[in-house]
Amino acid sequence: MFAGGPAAWSSEGWFKGEMKSHLRDLLAQAIEKTAKGGELNTTDLPPLLLEPPKQKEFGDLATNVALIWAKQQRKSPRAIAEAILKNLEDPEGILARMEIAGPGFLNFSFS
Repeated sequence: MFAGGPAAWSSEGWFKGEMKSHLRDLLAQAIEKTAKGGELNTTDLPPLLLEPPKQKEFGDLATNVALIWAKQQRKSPRAIAEAILKNLEDPEGILARMEIAGPGFLNFSFS
């Protein structure tokens, strides 16, 4: 599906929109896996917005999905973020870094 590996996905091989779309798919799969594993109480996805963080050092894209979901789940946003990251699989290796920042933002940097 993603021939050529990370070197082929650089700015000349992939558009930012495609990377964002692929990351959204990876996150949706991780959230579904987290819900099926019993760490979340529902499989209804919250709004999954991915945007560039305000500060570049926080990566290429970020989401506040754990913060949005925390009240409904009656869990801390950080606990939700940790569960999602634990279940996020990146077999193509498009992500160089995944981290939790602040109260539960998920930050991603591409390879």
